[in-house]
Amino acid sequence: MHDIHGQLDDDTQPTVATRPPPEPTHPTEPGHAAPDTTGRCEEPPAAARTADLGGLLSFLRWMQSNAHRWDKSARTVDNGRSTWRLARERLRLADHTPIADLDPSDVVDRLVAAGCPANTAEVYWSRLAIARTWYRRWQAGEPDWWRRTWLPNPRRRPAAPPSTAVARQFPLRADLVTTVEVPHDLDRHEADLLHAWLLNLVTD
Repeated sequence: MHDIHGQLDDDTQPTVATRPPPEPTHPTEPGHAAPDTTGRCEEPPAAARTADLGGLLSFLRWMQSNAHRWDKSARTVDNGRSTWRLARERLRLADHTPIADLDPSDVVDRLVAAGCPANTAEVYWSRLAIARTWYRRWQAGEPDWWRRTWLPNPRRRPAAPPSTAVARQFPLRADLVTTVEVPHDLDRHEADLLHAWLLNLVTD
């Protein structure tokens, strides 16, 4: 599974039973040629310039229709558009909500609280943040607003710290050696907890 914590061309799908919004039926544009920045392209609609949620969705619809111009996959763009539409519907966001007020992390927290599966939060955040970044850069007039970049994903789970446990064996019976993993610096309080846990296992 590819890292999804912020690359702007990410098409990653979550490997869980419940998926984010369904993918479009149109094909993904092939190839990785240089972006066609000189070819014909329909003009963005006036509604895309409003700097609000409605403007973002209009912008993404326009970008999706012209994705080949920037060597983008229409599927990638639709991922972001579908997720923002999901947020609008689930959270009942007004189209005139300023995009500056829609922080992707806050939107994801609200989506999860509204019943969306927590195990898709990273994918949701990535799609929302990428689409929002494209839009804000385009609005700011940046000439290369579609270029790749990395966005630090606050939803990304930190790597687990290295284990400090050690395996201890105890000959409990003549035909049974019990193995227990304990901290290498096991203290008396922890030993008391283990003792209480073992007593709870007694069956006679």
